[in-house]
Amino acid sequence: MKLISIRIPKTASHTLGAYLYETFGDQNIILPQLKYPTQDGRSELYHNKQLAIDCISKYAEDIAENDYCHIHLPLWVYRGLFPGVPRITFMRDPATWVISSFFFTKALEHIPPEMGIFEYMEIPWRRNWQSWFMDGSITEFDFIGFTESFYEDVHLLYKTVLGMKCPERQEPQNVAVDPVYLQVRADLLKDRMFLRTVRKLYKEDYNLYKGAWKKWKNPIPLRIIS
Repeated sequence: MKLISIRIPKTASHTLGAYLYETFGDQNIILPQLKYPTQDGRSELYHNKQLAIDCISKYAEDIAENDYCHIHLPLWVYRGLFPGVPRITFMRDPATWVISSFFFTKALEHIPPEMGIFEYMEIPWRRNWQSWFMDGSITEFDFIGFTESFYEDVHLLYKTVLGMKCPERQEPQNVAVDPVYLQVRADLLKDRMFLRTVRKLYKEDYNLYKGAWKKWKNPIPLRIIS
């Protein structure tokens, strides 16, 4: 195996998957017990850490037959498995992350249609997913890229981690282009109350994002540290 990708939802992970598929083909990984992480407060994966660890261990030999692993499971399920295989992930500014997550969740009808974004941010199990998937760590990753500089970082990933030529540009996957969504996002990103609320409720994600950006990019964008 050449790569383990911690696939955090709403961080352009679908598009990254298109690059990996173009390079290595499909991944034959089926984990029937752990289909959807942290989808709601009853999620076994969210509440039962040992279940996730045991499941991955059970399927470790099957996973190892693949050239890469790019699935929605947190870093800690791979502890003690696949030594020497690079761990990578992509992160996103928590403010734009929560907007994208909110609209995507609403489209999937996982929340009531009348729920607003401020109510959504109060749901405990939907907060700080980036930190949760990364186990609050940047030191255990061989590479961290960012949605904000996605294509540049994909090329860097191929050059520095995979040591391979990057495929031709893959078109963005699963990206919202609805003009209403784009206008609402633009308005929210200018709303000081919204930004303050995100910084308060997503403090773990913000701290991790700032640390990762400082290590791999530097300097940190002014809006992130304000």
